[in-house]
Amino acid sequence: MAAKKSSPKNGNGAAPTGGTTKPSKTTKVDTAWNTIFQQLPILQTLNRQGNNYYDISATDIKKFGKEEPRLMTKMDFDEQRPNIMRSNGLSILAIKNGLYRIGRFDPFLTLNSRPAVKATRLYLPKTVTTIDPLHLRHEAVMLDAMLASGALADVFGEDVHLTIRGRVHSPKFPFGLNGVDLPIDGVQIEVDGGYEGASSINLVEAKIGFRSNLSVRQVAYPHLAWETKKTNTKAVKSFICFYEEPLIRFIPVVSAPGLWLPDHANEKHYTFVDSASFDIRSVQVDPVKSAPPLKDPPPFPQADCFPRVLAMFSTVAKQDGATMTKDELLGEFDLDPRQIDYYANALRWIGLVSKEDGRRSDGEGWSISLTEFGVDVNRMTHAERIEAMARVIFREPLFYNTLHKLDLVEGMFKRWGVGASTQPRRLQTVRGWIKYFLEETEPS
Repeated sequence: MAAKKSSPKNGNGAAPTGGTTKPSKTTKVDTAWNTIFQQLPILQTLNRQGNNYYDISATDIKKFGKEEPRLMTKMDFDEQRPNIMRSNGLSILAIKNGLYRIGRFDPFLTLNSRPAVKATRLYLPKTVTTIDPLHLRHEAVMLDAMLASGALADVFGEDVHLTIRGRVHSPKFPFGLNGVDLPIDGVQIEVDGGYEGASSINLVEAKIGFRSNLSVRQVAYPHLAWETKKTNTKAVKSFICFYEEPLIRFIPVVSAPGLWLPDHANEKHYTFVDSASFDIRSVQVDPVKSAPPLKDPPPFPQADCFPRVLAMFSTVAKQDGATMTKDELLGEFDLDPRQIDYYANALRWIGLVSKEDGRRSDGEGWSISLTEFGVDVNRMTHAERIEAMARVIFREPLFYNTLHKLDLVEGMFKRWGVGASTQPRRLQTVRGWIKYFLEETEPS
């Protein structure tokens, strides 16, 4: 039975994302949820008048979906919703330990891309020697550097101490979205950093790399939990923090009953590094690049956002030599499976990672790890890293000629197996990367 069309307003005053986004490629999670929807009367229940939710247990998810409930319900970003939910305007959130509620509500905060405000330059005290501000590979290390630099006092408006970090189970508190009650009791929550000052308790959800959307659960559940727990009159405030190398963004999240909004007007922007000063126009084109088509080359880049390329590189680099699977990357980025392929292949094209195909029958079981060049780049400062990547990227004639506004000849595309129909899409990536490098390396 098809679900009724529904367009209630979310906290941002917009219709839920369900039903408005093109379904992505089918994954094993999609297949499992399709089976669950076939076996259980989820849509039938939701389509009855007066019903706006369906509760499902972790036991039933495991029984009918044959996959781990933790993976089946991990939807930190809109792109991770299974197609069956997306096409019917549905989302799912945990309400108790082992119990989840499905309904027509929109749990995703929509976030603006890189702000125009200039970043504040930060420095660590000379007495701090155990943090390298040029290699902030983990969220916790990045937050510790921000605390040591004094930047968190600027963000929160007072001196603070780190008092909360890690996972706990929530107390009981009321919650709701788009008219659907979500009574929370004993749900596992995680705080990347909680900082207490004389008048405030400040909770931070931190991510490596920018996200265009984020589940409100990651902000609202800890916020309401600590409002419920606290025994004093200190204000609880919540923030989303992105480390988009080399920039660190703090976005306040404002709340009212049934309303959660990112406060971009009051976000702050920091960096520990000076801008790169390398002139990308000085890179000489590689004459070898005019040779016949390559044997089994990596796909030519089709990943427009270069900061996201850097974020994926940092995510793989922090594995300390271990491989990272496609499924693991899907859990880290608000990208669909096809886009994960694009950004991983962009890293391969630059020469930063190598790819190993797995044995899964669906062909999705690959993993990537750093090459020797990737290991070397990982040890560099940000400015050195940008130069090293630029020297690879702009030796390629397609990038070189586009940067210098020279003609593009058909052979430049053919050697990468790029046909006429896909050339405009590949050039969109080329122009996106050029824009990033020019902004990053030229004085403001």
